[in-house]
Amino acid sequence: MSHVLQQSLKDKGGNHHGYPKYIEQNKHDGTNYGHTVKPAEIVYCADIGSWVFKHPDIFTAPIDSNVQNECDWLWRSPHTHNYDISTTIDGAWEAWTGEVKLHAQVSVTCNQCSEHSDCNYHGTCEDKKCVCGDSHFGESCEFESPCTFLASEKAHTLGES
Repeated sequence: MSHVLQQSLKDKGGNHHGYPKYIEQNKHDGTNYGHTVKPAEIVYCADIGSWVFKHPDIFTAPIDSNVQNECDWLWRSPHTHNYDISTTIDGAWEAWTGEVKLHAQVSVTCNQCSEHSDCNYHGTCEDKKCVCGDSHFGESCEFESPCTFLASEKAHTLGES
């Protein structure tokens, strides 16, 4: 889970009650999902003083129930008022499983490179972002590019009698 959060959530420049708002991005190419998929998000929830991971289609209780938690969080950071989410790195987040599950492990880091090793040695670090070579892709050049063309077993025999 920590790798997914680090790789797929980007600060999109928006804010939520004065705090940064992080929106899930397409894990394959880093683009917005658009209108086809509702993305998850990490926002600051002032009601509980924590950063929360939530999804607009996942509720912590039935809609007609009064049992749901504050901000409909699925994961929440330790209590903080810090504007910088990376300050929660050393704290144990809590997970909502119908009840609070204490000390779940979540890793949150800034998604920026500072050297070529941060790009898995498959790209270069330019302006704190990995620029991948032709053979790899992903936020940190962590995925090997698939073949460009596919052919089925019968592809070369079409048209033969």
